[in-house]
Amino acid sequence: MDGSLIAEMAAEESKGIDSLSLSSDRRRLITGHRDKRIVIWDTSRLVDEDPNVRQAGEKAIKELLTLEEHRRSVTSVQISPNGRHLLS
Repeated sequence: MDGSLIAEMAAEESKGIDSLSLSSDRRRLITGHRDKRIVIWDTSRLVDEDPNVRQAGEKAIKELLTLEEHRRSVTSVQISPNGRHLLS
């Protein structure tokens, strides 16, 4: 990877993120949110977004799963090196 932008997170999803972690294979991005959610994103599957919101050809990462069982804001997330465990 050369550091160039390949995809973006929808603006409404990027608000309120307090923490994030990237898996060692770079296929999963984990975000911890102020509204007590953890979201697991699939960075290997890019999706076309609404053309009225994005420019032609721009892609977004795909949300895989949302966990909503926290009692407080999620201030730290970490994925294990083997990708099998998630700590928050």
